[in-house]
Amino acid sequence: YKEYFSILENLISSRPNDDLLLFGDFNLPNLNKASLNANLNLSSPEAIFLENLSFLNLFQINTIFNSYSSMLDLILSNSNSYSISLNKDSIVPVHNYHPPINVRYSQSYTPSPLYFSEETYDWHKGDYNIISLVQ
Repeated sequence: YKEYFSILENLISSRPNDDLLLFGDFNLPNLNKASLNANLNLSSPEAIFLENLSFLNLFQINTIFNSYSSMLDLILSNSNSYSISLNKDSIVPVHNYHPPINVRYSQSYTPSPLYFSEETYDWHKGDYNIISLVQ
């Protein structure tokens, strides 16, 4: 998560007055237990994640657990202008690990647009047999 939080730190420092709502499947099933555990291994992924959240003044605001009493889908924010609830009218089949979530956010101002572009290559989808014949 080091690179991830480095990117977030740059984003937050470049726009210190903007609210941030960041949604993701972080696959940290022990995160909620870790935040309550005084005997937490400080080198565990959960401890490192929580330390970075604290450093960036971000909070994990999702309160909806999945069918296994775990929370894989996290919502990170530096704002308190939100409400979270379970969506009871999902338009797709409900996944046991990822329950449908409603997020309501109220914004007090309109920030300037954020522009970001990054070029990446998907080397796994290349058909190298055909490419080698082209030479």
